[in-house]
Amino acid sequence: MSKVMRFFQTGIPKFYKVVVASLFWLILFFLAFLSIFGTCFMDVNEKTYFCSDSVWLNVCAVLVVLLLFIGAKIFRPISVRLKKLEENNAMFLRCRRILLTVLFLLGLIWVLATQYNAISDQYGVQSAAYGIKTEEYSSFELGGYISTYPNQFGLMWISYLFAIIFGSYNYIAFQIMNVFGLVLLYRELSEIGRCFGWNKCIQLLTIVVGILFFPPIMYCSFVYGNIMGLAFSVLAIRLEFVYFQKHRPFYAVGSAASIMVAMLFKSNYLIFFIGMFLYAVVEIIAQKKWKAFLLPLLLVVAFFLQSWAPMAIARQVTGEKLDQSASSWSWIAMGLQSDSQLAPGWYNLYNQESYNESGYNTQRQTEMAKANIAESLHYFWNHKGAAVKFFTEKTASQWNNPTFQCYWITVGHEKLSLMEQSEWVEDFTSPSGAYHGALYLNLLQFIILFGVLIYCIVFWKKPGYSKSLLLGMIFVGGFLFHLVWEAKGQYTLSYFVLLIPLAVAGFSRLTDQILLLGRKKYRAAVPKKMKRNKNSLILFSALTVIMIFAFVICYAGGRGAYLTEDTGAYQQY
Repeated sequence: MSKVMRFFQTGIPKFYKVVVASLFWLILFFLAFLSIFGTCFMDVNEKTYFCSDSVWLNVCAVLVVLLLFIGAKIFRPISVRLKKLEENNAMFLRCRRILLTVLFLLGLIWVLATQYNAISDQYGVQSAAYGIKTEEYSSFELGGYISTYPNQFGLMWISYLFAIIFGSYNYIAFQIMNVFGLVLLYRELSEIGRCFGWNKCIQLLTIVVGILFFPPIMYCSFVYGNIMGLAFSVLAIRLEFVYFQKHRPFYAVGSAASIMVAMLFKSNYLIFFIGMFLYAVVEIIAQKKWKAFLLPLLLVVAFFLQSWAPMAIARQVTGEKLDQSASSWSWIAMGLQSDSQLAPGWYNLYNQESYNESGYNTQRQTEMAKANIAESLHYFWNHKGAAVKFFTEKTASQWNNPTFQCYWITVGHEKLSLMEQSEWVEDFTSPSGAYHGALYLNLLQFIILFGVLIYCIVFWKKPGYSKSLLLGMIFVGGFLFHLVWEAKGQYTLSYFVLLIPLAVAGFSRLTDQILLLGRKKYRAAVPKKMKRNKNSLILFSALTVIMIFAFVICYAGGRGAYLTEDTGAYQQY
């Protein structure tokens, strides 16, 4: 029995590490492959264009980053300051405060300079919150917005509480709250780096990249739960790490409460919840501390509270039954359809039209959606080439869009009162400005993806690697989920941000390995405990060769031409 238990306690964590790491690496490789040879642009109507990319420009961008890392480590005036930073915690905290202040100011300037109004789903949620306040419940009636989309109940109640303090339709206050959420997000990502045992430079560079990667900053003007939900999710992850380190109930309660708030802001953060739950179970088995089941138990309680309480309270307040809503299956059915004018698997009105057609009956719509799903799967099974093309284009359209729709969300917003936006805002958000911004983000996107690929190779045997795979597992979950769910670039942004600290750590470690191959004076810039890892460099070289080989097979052979077929059309646009 003891041998069986011992096998169970060591086998499950190893199985978790191998499976998650393998899936994570394969998906990253696929996305990096898409990113180096092609990219996706989006017009003001949300239509995706599949365009070619410059391989050499992407490679040069990676080389520049490597040279910057190497230069910082061997250039004595900088290396001395970096060493002092590692030894002086007060200096580190001061630098982090400065960087977070810069991030806050950038977000605040963007919010105050744009002052975008809420439209579409954003407005629907705010209108429902106002209806609660004024006892006007049309949004809760059969076919009304909130009745149709019950996943918005959490954000609606948060908006209602927010309106009690700041007033209804106070978009500026909500957007400023997003700015605080942005700061919390990158502070927690920095803190997670400390949980993994990374040095202080990596923790600070995570925030620096957060400043350079501006889509989340632009999303601060989005009157929705994206930023706040992500911030609380990352806070929950960090508290989970601390709980399994210190085993204090306070951190378990904080972690469960944070992920509950995240799911209230946006139900998509259920993927983060599932990842946290699975990680908790694996960690309990690995540590052999069964009392740590407190956290999974609290996570389950948090899940049921956020899924049950908002609707139950709404029923009590409005007197409406709220028992018929758009079926979740309709989003899957829509995600497997190729007739969207935007891109394969994107929004095409199916969920709303099928709900109307069903007579606002959830069960009837579910049956319709399942029949359409079966039809799509049957078609894909009998047309393998079409299936590959569909899922490749769907994946590229939402994961290889370097802006993650940060420019598109600015389209169609009416400005508050009579405010006239600054010239720089109009230039920045114009089609020309969006194009140049996308070119910059396209390079940064490939740099991040490449950095995480390297991280997966060079950190494989490091103590904090298994712990960091929680971020990888959530990323894998998001990728698999959006293979079948409705596609959207704004959905995938939350998962991509998780890659930033891993990418920074990957580049830092790779440059250490490169310096170890150099002269003795360069090796002195590397931490003394660092050992030369020839396997890492071999795998790094193999990665480059495999990517070139894949390019020859797919692109030179014409099999992946559809991923660049819109280049001319976009140039014309």
